[in-house]
Amino acid sequence: MPFSPQPTWTATCLLITLASLAVAVPYAPGAVGPFEASVVFALGLAGFGQPEGAAVAFAVVLHATNLGFYALLGIVGLLGEGVTLGQVARGARTLRPATTSSSGD
Repeated sequence: MPFSPQPTWTATCLLITLASLAVAVPYAPGAVGPFEASVVFALGLAGFGQPEGAAVAFAVVLHATNLGFYALLGIVGLLGEGVTLGQVARGARTLRPATTSSSGD
């Protein structure tokens, strides 16, 4: 494994748990930041956090892999349902709440 020695099941479960909790916190779109920080923290707790650069690299690669996989599954789902991205965009626009202007009266 290019990032660290073979992890234990405990370390793997700890990593998944902390990464899942991190994405439940309000954050920037794409969970950039909290996800990586939680992965680095979990790797440190499990004894795989040194050197820190390798832990950060692992967190970034893990996050990019997850997002890519989710996007691929989304595309497969859209194709399976016969839905285009244009239809999704139009549907999202119709769900957007109408803005009301207040005159300040």
